[in-house]
Amino acid sequence: MPPNEPLQLTAAGLVQLAPLPPSRFVVVCPARPQVSGHPLGSQESRLASVLAYLATAALGLLAGAMLLIALAIVPFWVTLEPIEFARWFRTYSPLLGRVMLPLGASATLLAVIAASFVRPVFSAASCWLVSAAALAVAAVGTYPLYFSSSNAALAGGRLEEGQVSAELLRWRTWHWVRTVAGLLAFLAALCGVSRLS
Repeated sequence: MPPNEPLQLTAAGLVQLAPLPPSRFVVVCPARPQVSGHPLGSQESRLASVLAYLATAALGLLAGAMLLIALAIVPFWVTLEPIEFARWFRTYSPLLGRVMLPLGASATLLAVIAASFVRPVFSAASCWLVSAAALAVAAVGTYPLYFSSSNAALAGGRLEEGQVSAELLRWRTWHWVRTVAGLLAFLAALCGVSRLS
C-alpha cells in the first residue's frame, strides 16, 4: 500500500480511504465514551453500589437482631411468671430499644436511599432494592402500629396477670411478622446487590 494513502481504523480493522494529495493526511480520533449518558455516571454507579452494600449490611444486622429476640429472648420470657416477666421487661426493654430503634431506622433509611440511587430504574437490581426498602418499611412500621403501645403497657405495670400472658402471646406473634419482613428485606437486598453491574 503506498505510504500517502490514508487509512481509517474501524471495528472491522483498517480501511483504505480514497487517495488524497500527498500534502494532506487524515487523523481519526474516537469520541470520548460516556458512562450512563453522564460524565459522572461511573461515580454515581459507585455511590449506588456503596449505598446498596451498606443497606444490605444494616438490614442483615436488623434481621439477625430480630431473629435473636424471636428465638432466644421471647422463649425465655414465656418461661417466666407474669409478674417476673413484667419486672424483667420494665427493667431491660429500654436497653433493647436503645439498640433496635436506631438500627431499624438506619437500616430502613439506607434501604430507601439505596433503592432511589440505583439506575436504570426498572433494572433487576433496582426492583430487588425497592422491594427490600418496602419490606424494611413494613418491618419497622410495626413499631408505631403496635409495639410502641404494647411495650408501654407491658413496662408500665398496668396489666393484670392474665392480661400480661395474653399480651406477651400477641407480642410474640407481631414480632414474628416483623422478623419475617426483616428477613425478606435482607434477602431482597442480597438479590439486589448481586445484580448490580
